[in-house]
Amino acid sequence: MIETVARWQNRFRYHLWHLGARLHTFKGALILSYHSVSNSASDPLGLHVSPENFAEHLQVLKSYFEPVPLSEILRYLRQQKSLYPLVALTFDDGYANNLWSALPLLEKYQVPATIFIISGAAEGYIPFYWEVLAQKLLDPSPSDLPAELQIKYRGQLFRYSLRTSAQRLRAYHGLRRALTDLWAEERSWFLREILQVLGGERAPSHTIRPLTIAELQQLARSPLITIGNHTVSHPRLDRLTPAQAWQEIREARRQLSEWIGQEVRYFAYPYGYGRMGLRYMVEEAGHEAACGTKAGGVRTTSNPFALPRLHAGDWSGEHLARYLGK
Repeated sequence: MIETVARWQNRFRYHLWHLGARLHTFKGALILSYHSVSNSASDPLGLHVSPENFAEHLQVLKSYFEPVPLSEILRYLRQQKSLYPLVALTFDDGYANNLWSALPLLEKYQVPATIFIISGAAEGYIPFYWEVLAQKLLDPSPSDLPAELQIKYRGQLFRYSLRTSAQRLRAYHGLRRALTDLWAEERSWFLREILQVLGGERAPSHTIRPLTIAELQQLARSPLITIGNHTVSHPRLDRLTPAQAWQEIREARRQLSEWIGQEVRYFAYPYGYGRMGLRYMVEEAGHEAACGTKAGGVRTTSNPFALPRLHAGDWSGEHLARYLGK
């Protein structure tokens, strides 16, 4: 039941989000946004695409478009050349399944991709809090959960009944929003407090854990893969001071470049928040381009530090083709 509710919510949200842009999407190049390629037990945010559906996506893209690295779209943009029918794939966050599930399929169909990495997650001290929380609250067997969650943070009382699947989903979204607004150590501390009240943390399943540094290095060795920067701890950059935002952007680029032995050239704004001041900061840190989450196609007038992307959901290949107007 909870999967059905979440699936319909995500379907409504993403169709509404793209409604205005879909009429104009195909005037230019497309950048598709993925996160995880896995069969997840709980997916309240619509971040997971099954390997079967992802394989169908790649077949559709090969049939109707020209899959290229992100660098090729930027080359066309700089030269003011016609951008259609180029398409680039991107992945945010750095899930381990990008190596174990996505890469074999990318290699099979010879489709390149850029993967934006949260460096603190690869180091092992920044969990994917949205996944840890979903695994604890929304997995099919929540028998170990208390009947109610009550916790206070920063003077605010968070209180949720956990008896039904709908109540647990409501609790998930409320707590996730609160965690999203926090930064670094504060977020980790509050997440630990929540998990303690819920009966303790569970080891993250293989499908939702981040890449390790060794896995990141293995992934970066593929000629199809470009590694990009997604900050140290995935904060809302617009909520930070300029010094804090600069630290998140610059330090992650330094770490990632050191780990993979090459300069990291591209950036993706966490949650898509990339106001003008942040764009200048990303460029100053040494990046050549940055991706947001605004829906649309890349045109000759597009700002390379505010590239639009289209979310790709857990759809069949036929659904994706219709979504892209084919």
